Amino acid sequence: MLPIPPRENLSSKCVDSILYKDQRYIAYGSLNQVFIYDSNFNYIQKIIVDGSQEQVNTLAFSENAKLAVGYEASIIIYIPNEEGSNTIRWVMQEIIPYSNPKCLDWNDNNNEEFLLAGSKKLTLWRNRTCKPPTSEGTKDLTNLSETNELETSSITVTSLSVQENIKTSEKIYELIWEEESASEISIVSFSPDGTFFATLTDYDSLVKIWYKRNFVESDYASMNSETSSFRYDFLYLSHPRSVVSFDWRKTVKKNSKKNNNILLTMCRDNICRLWAQNNDENNNYKFFMCKMIEPFCLPPSLNHTPVSEPKISYVHWIDNREIHRAIYSANVIEKRKFQKKWIQKTSENPNKIQKELKDILKENQDMLFHVSPDGTVVIWGVQNLNTYPISIPHLVVLIKIPKAFSPSDFSFFKSPVLIYSNPAAQELNALCSSPELMVIAHNHRGIINCYEMNLYNIFLSSQEIHFRMVYSWAAHQNSITNLICHPNLPYIATSDSKKEIMIWYNNGIQAKKSLDWVTSININESNALFEWFTEGPYIYVYQDNKINIYVLTDRAIQNVISFEMNEYPIIYMNTFSKKKSSYLYALSSNTNTLFIWKVQLKEDDYKMTLIYKSNIDLNDYGKILKVVSLSDFSSAFTYTNIPIGLFGTYTEDKSLIYWHIGDEKALYNSEDVITENLLVKSVEKKLNDPVILIKNSKLNTLAIVTECEGKHKLNIFINDIYNLVIKRQFSMTLSSKVYDMDWYFTSEGQQFLAIGFEKEVHILCRTKKSEEKPQYVKWEAFSKVPYPEETKEEGSKKLIKWLENGTLIYANKFVIYSIDKWVLPQNQDIIHKPKANLLLSANDKTHRLPLYHPQHLLSYILWGRYNVAKDGLNILYHYLSLMRKAEKEIKEIPSPLWSLFEEENETVSQSKKYNFLFRTSIEEENTEDENTFTNEKARLLTEYLYQIKLPYINKHDQMNLVGIVNILLSTTEQKTQLDENGMRYLISMKLFTYSRKFISQNAQLNFRDITWAYYSESQDVLINFCKNSCGEKFLWKDARALGLGFWIKNNATLRRQVELIARNQYMNNGENNPYNCFILYMAMRKLKVVIGLWKNAVWHPEREKMLNFLDHDFTDSRWQKAALKNAFALLSKRRFENAVGFFLLGDRLSDAVNVCIKQLNDVQLAITICRLYEGDDSEVLRDLYTNYLLPQAIKNNDRWLANHIFSYLNDKENTLQSIFVPLDSFKDRITSQSYTDLSGFEYFQETKAEDPILLILYQNLKDNYKSLRMPVNVTPFQEKKLIFKAINSYEIMGCPMLSLDLINKYSETLLKTEEEEEKLYHPKEISKSFSFLSKPSTSKNNLDSLNSGLLDWGSFGYNTTTTTTTTSTNNYDWLNQTIKSSPKMHWSENSTITSIDENGPLRSEDKKSSLGDFNSSLNNKNVYIDQSITLLKWYLGLRAIWDGFNSIANVLENEYVLVESQIFKQFIKKMHNGLKKLSKLINMPIEIINCVLI
Repeated sequence: MLPIPPRENLSSKCVDSILYKDQRYIAYGSLNQVFIYDSNFNYIQKIIVDGSQEQVNTLAFSENAKLAVGYEASIIIYIPNEEGSNTIRWVMQEIIPYSNPKCLDWNDNNNEEFLLAGSKKLTLWRNRTCKPPTSEGTKDLTNLSETNELETSSITVTSLSVQENIKTSEKIYELIWEEESASEISIVSFSPDGTFFATLTDYDSLVKIWYKRNFVESDYASMNSETSSFRYDFLYLSHPRSVVSFDWRKTVKKNSKKNNNILLTMCRDNICRLWAQNNDENNNYKFFMCKMIEPFCLPPSLNHTPVSEPKISYVHWIDNREIHRAIYSANVIEKRKFQKKWIQKTSENPNKIQKELKDILKENQDMLFHVSPDGTVVIWGVQNLNTYPISIPHLVVLIKIPKAFSPSDFSFFKSPVLIYSNPAAQELNALCSSPELMVIAHNHRGIINCYEMNLYNIFLSSQEIHFRMVYSWAAHQNSITNLICHPNLPYIATSDSKKEIMIWYNNGIQAKKSLDWVTSININESNALFEWFTEGPYIYVYQDNKINIYVLTDRAIQNVISFEMNEYPIIYMNTFSKKKSSYLYALSSNTNTLFIWKVQLKEDDYKMTLIYKSNIDLNDYGKILKVVSLSDFSSAFTYTNIPIGLFGTYTEDKSLIYWHIGDEKALYNSEDVITENLLVKSVEKKLNDPVILIKNSKLNTLAIVTECEGKHKLNIFINDIYNLVIKRQFSMTLSSKVYDMDWYFTSEGQQFLAIGFEKEVHILCRTKKSEEKPQYVKWEAFSKVPYPEETKEEGSKKLIKWLENGTLIYANKFVIYSIDKWVLPQNQDIIHKPKANLLLSANDKTHRLPLYHPQHLLSYILWGRYNVAKDGLNILYHYLSLMRKAEKEIKEIPSPLWSLFEEENETVSQSKKYNFLFRTSIEEENTEDENTFTNEKARLLTEYLYQIKLPYINKHDQMNLVGIVNILLSTTEQKTQLDENGMRYLISMKLFTYSRKFISQNAQLNFRDITWAYYSESQDVLINFCKNSCGEKFLWKDARALGLGFWIKNNATLRRQVELIARNQYMNNGENNPYNCFILYMAMRKLKVVIGLWKNAVWHPEREKMLNFLDHDFTDSRWQKAALKNAFALLSKRRFENAVGFFLLGDRLSDAVNVCIKQLNDVQLAITICRLYEGDDSEVLRDLYTNYLLPQAIKNNDRWLANHIFSYLNDKENTLQSIFVPLDSFKDRITSQSYTDLSGFEYFQETKAEDPILLILYQNLKDNYKSLRMPVNVTPFQEKKLIFKAINSYEIMGCPMLSLDLINKYSETLLKTEEEEEKLYHPKEISKSFSFLSKPSTSKNNLDSLNSGLLDWGSFGYNTTTTTTTTSTNNYDWLNQTIKSSPKMHWSENSTITSIDENGPLRSEDKKSSLGDFNSSLNNKNVYIDQSITLLKWYLGLRAIWDGFNSIANVLENEYVLVESQIFKQFIKKMHNGLKKLSKLINMPIEIINCVLI
């Protein structure tokens, strides 16, 4: 969209237009600059005189496109130049010294060029270089008129080139005549034929018509060297009152001998008069009044003094030449050949329409129009105006259009207007079938509006749109200092350095512009404070120690409330709404006093009542340097129950503090003025570097720009909602100075940050650096909007604001720009495959996972939501099948949103079980079959996935999806045999075997998968599934890959399985080699079996030796030593497996374990032989778990392994705490360093330290402990923290519905008050009042936070450092398969982040008011958790709603393809039901949904 340039200077004529080489140009003056635009309102040039601050008084174009500009001390002539450029630029030709010119005009007739200037005197110059034409000249387009009346003359100008003009000192324009004036001349204008020029002074009832006369004898006496032989005389046109304007009729034949000059004058008696030329018999010039028009009558008055008479109705010529240009433009005629087919589709014949319009123009060669104060337009046709012999003109009302303009537009038609055709714009309009005229008008403030007049619609159509404003030059002339947007309505307020506030209205997406000027407020101070109220079109302004509240009505503004604030100068003001009431609050620099008023904004009952006045104690922090608005949803909407966040203060000691209202009920219900402090210090953060800018988003994401070593640095902070602190999420050093920034919350749940730099605006969104490091959150500029050329002044102030509808408003110097969110440019460096608009591209950058993504499906499966996975795959199958059949490109795939809200039903209801007996049609049978994901569909879907590339997932993910499709149905059929944990392991195991077979031989399970089997009550069934999955023989390598050594609990069961494995090992490949099972049998102490096997191994070369050696008694120390000697000999020969057997034979279990770990890299074998050799109470086994596995768990930050370790060691408390506390806290459990030199840890597929699935593990353990009547030693603090981490992790992964599902599932736990938590955790120690300002006793167990995500749910106190290992690219984690480890981001700050739960930094803690005890009970942290949960539910819900709408749009777009399937016939209905359930779940007011879904 086009910018809003500064308005023009206030003068009689400071704007003009010219048609030059078939292109229309518009020039106007603003302060000391001249702006030039083309007919499509594209910026062409800005003319400014170097080093001069002289204001532009007036300007005028000649017919040769020369531009004369009148400054305060000179007139400068500019000529068009096309040398070396594809576009025209105006360059200076000559400077004419002249004092304060007020009006200018050109005359290019009679083969000469004259320039006329008016001020205290009339002055006329002539171009000395003009010569008579050498040819007949060219004809104007107006010659195409059927009247053949209009012609233009061509003058030949032998002017120097631009460079020569600048170099030569010879003057081109010579002064030929000058005349003093009694009063200052305000208007001058040549007649179209050049015979006359008319002049007018202010408040003069006489219009002078000047004409050239012959010399008389007295003239020679007065001649001197500076004047030529030009003399002019004048005649008067007398009026009863002062004349306000005049305008010549343009439709004349130039150089004609006919007397066809007609002048229109407007007088203060509200009568328009037409004066026609009528020379007498001696050919003396005479003018007579031929017609009077009274469009609007006022009582007569003889008062000629300056008075305000806003109801004077002006009459304007409609230039007949421009109408003919519009109709007969060659471009338009040629274009209509291609439009003929399109136009014929309309109900009317275009040829007939054109003929009717021609007839109207033929009968009415002259037209006038008038705009009344109520916006009604009357157009007259004037007939017989120029007939011979002279007759009285006949005035015909052609049309009267009620309310064609807004009444506020009336002021734009109280002075002469410019009317012109725009062939170039018509040519660009592909569907334009109607000639159009452009009307340029300006009001008393200098604002210029351009209106489009559709001639067909006006004269021949019944359509309501006749005039349309297409552009405006309305912005401030001086630098804009402030830009404020209404939180709910499309209003914008701007202020400049010269004491004016302008109000704008955003009218949405239009062809030319999106901002309309509404009205202005004059202010006395350039630094006045002003802001919008959240409800209604109300704005307050604070200046001169007075608060004024205004209301907008149409395009007028009214002051409804004034309030004196003499003793308390205000430094910050803002508003909020609550319970459908408006409140205004102000912070005074006088003792940091906060005022809150309740403002009643009802028509005819406006009232402002002070309800709160109290000081803020900031003595320990120093002076307030900056105040940040906490403009979240709580301040934007009156119908929410979210607590009000007022503001944040940044003080001299670099402390940032958030202030909230602690007791809202007391504030709203008090009848007296509250003088006690009700403010709560909710967040405090000490910053290291000086702050330049602070901006807070609606979701309380904080952007801070600091200055460090001369460079600006951007820091983005997020909220820890439990501890009420802010944590740094991202930081980057900026290459340029930052001027302003603002947040925008999109309808699909994204946040954009717009930053204004020196030369462009950057728009940032949260992205993920790569698929390998998705936990590393990064903010990147994915759109860059450069400032246009006309305002690239270095150092000028740049301002940025987002409107609620997504329009970006940004101001540079004095120009205002607006660009809609749908047309923001996309940065190709960031967005390699741009979408249709920026929002869709940003959606891809945030890596939101489609439902069919394997990671997304598996998350639902692990939570037991099998139906969601099946429905998603069922939709995927039908969609691919139909689109493939129609050979349609697959860009998006719809998701079954409704299934996300259905309860998982384990068994088929009795009614559904027998539905097949009562089917009434084949269609019902087909519908039921289509809604079920069957084995046949799974087979066909697998084939499709091998052939069709799905959007938004890579090749590797698609292969994993094939695995899920293959195993899902067969696995879920086993639900009756397995418990939930067994199902989770079975799915992981089957995916693992699929991965080993089809993707990578190096794939492994991880400890999370093993944990499910460990806690399963169906281990015997799982063992059978494991054996069946491995084929005929179940070997140790298979058992080790499936983790049996870790998860089989029962020792007898383990022994049975090892015996089976040992037999299979012995008979593997038909070798019957005793060495293959030597370790296992020795671990079971079955030496006799080993001897028997050796007896049968007659083929083995070592048979005799082994039989002889094994025949001894190994309970004797002698033979034990002999066995150990052989073991070490085998180690030297690198026969490690045999060495382990001999160590066991020599009763050295610890040495055997060491070899298993160090040489064989098989910790499961070590665990298994310990359990078989010494039983589950083996000291070596406990030492192995404590001193080897536990350090490995701590080193790799693996909570799953740590949980398994403590569970096996029967440490019930730490089994639970391993899920919550930093694993480093368990280092004191390590009792020996005996394994420190052993590096051979067979580490399974790495799991993430902050895995959201840990919540499932905790829930299982909690339920199990309760069933066994065991204490669950987990504080509510830790439990909430774990839930928040899971919610945040899923949001980061791109699974918003999973996050929303968890909020819904655990809402009761999350919203428990602190007192309720205390009753549950310490039932005998219930405190009467629990203040969140006290330090919690569980703070020592605080976990490190996830430094990523929208909100930091997981950080609740002290930070710890965690170490992660890098996983081989061949290892596959089915739930986090695209996620690789990334190093933790550390932000080097000298001060630690402090929670308000911690003692120390909250210095106001010791300064208690008389309401201390009262505040203690009110300042409940649960209120703020409730606030953040509500905001998060809305955020996640909007993301889900957006996905739902995308799915509906996708189905509708391909409706003709998908209609074959019954499932898509019902898709819209089901999605509608799903969206209804979603809106009920998130409980988001419909007003907010309507506001953000724009």
